[in-house]
Amino acid sequence: FSPRPSILVLIDGKPVLRRAGPGLLRVINTRALLLEDEKTSRFFLGVGDRWLEAASLDGPWTAGAKLPGGDLPQGSLAVFLRTVERRYPWLPPRIRQRCAHAYGTRLERVLGTASALADLGNELLPDLYEREVEYLCREEFARTTQDILWRRTKLGLHLLNVDSSPLERWLEAGGHAA
Repeated sequence: FSPRPSILVLIDGKPVLRRAGPGLLRVINTRALLLEDEKTSRFFLGVGDRWLEAASLDGPWTAGAKLPGGDLPQGSLAVFLRTVERRYPWLPPRIRQRCAHAYGTRLERVLGTASALADLGNELLPDLYEREVEYLCREEFARTTQDILWRRTKLGLHLLNVDSSPLERWLEAGGHAA
């Protein structure tokens, strides 16, 4: 019993972690939305429309946490999307929106110093350029085509009938055009 407001999060055994998105692992043996940031090893618990944060699963948990890349200007995705559009007007709208949703404020780390679409390298698959794959391999530890298409970018949902061999060859060549 706790005299303070509390949330009981049940985990079936030791936490089992699976990739949930760029830089995030999800505890899959619980009904709660419980994530770990790979870079900081901090945990995030989704509670309604808010996040709690802790250094360990045992707590203590603090309210008002932001997920990595979620520190949006004015806390608004719409404001962030306008900022991204002004900063990267050369980036096709479909890619700009997908990457803003996927990476949030980490988008700068993905795009680096690119100032034109050509700076992103070769288009390995529709809307997937070398620069993004380099980021995924370097920062998100992506190693396989499946990892990139399904666990990291979710592009696999939209590229069902696309030949992924250019990406496979690029990865096999160690990040070089084959």
